[in-house]
Amino acid sequence: PPAVAQDDAGKHWVFFGTGRYFVADDATDVATQSYYGIKEPEVKNTDTGKYEKTWATVERSSGLINVTNYNVYSGSSTKIDAGGSKITWSQLIDQQKKKDGWYIDFLDADSTGSKTIQHGERNLGQAALLGGVLSFTTFIPSSDVCVAGGESYLWALYYQTGTAYYQGILGTISKTYDGETMLFNIPKISLGEGLATSPNIHVGSEDGSTVFVQTSTGD
Repeated sequence: PPAVAQDDAGKHWVFFGTGRYFVADDATDVATQSYYGIKEPEVKNTDTGKYEKTWATVERSSGLINVTNYNVYSGSSTKIDAGGSKITWSQLIDQQKKKDGWYIDFLDADSTGSKTIQHGERNLGQAALLGGVLSFTTFIPSSDVCVAGGESYLWALYYQTGTAYYQGILGTISKTYDGETMLFNIPKISLGEGLATSPNIHVGSEDGSTVFVQTSTGD
């Protein structure tokens, strides 16, 4: 099921992923699945000044930014590896304003660091959205069809860019980028064995928030 949001410009967004895990054959299917953040097409009514939906078609190849290989680094300033191009956070936001949204292909990095390897990662549950952070889970089934198991992951992305936020939400890793030792902001973490679907977010009296996820192992 999709999750929905409204940004600070009044644009409506729809977030959803692809993939399934219904029958045994699904476990061995490694076709590339994706996650999407799409702005609903609309135009401004010159008479009322309000935006009205046009129900137009959004094209993946031309309307959405492929952020699969976008990496966010923080340090003295925020630097973004936009698939081989160096841009700033503000340039990333401006880039996204000119498009209908973004998408991520669920791929693992090869020896060069480029994400091209298919492992059958897929999204099976609904996302949770709070304070601009989009949280959802993915699952990679076991390649052994006799084993009803696999590994789940938790993602935390900035909803307007489809990338990690410029401050590490799920943690950071020290790396050298652009000749500087910086912190690589991790976009996803492993939840270990078991199938996890939809996360839930709790905000209490303490600073920050907590994501709760249950897996099929009972954890």
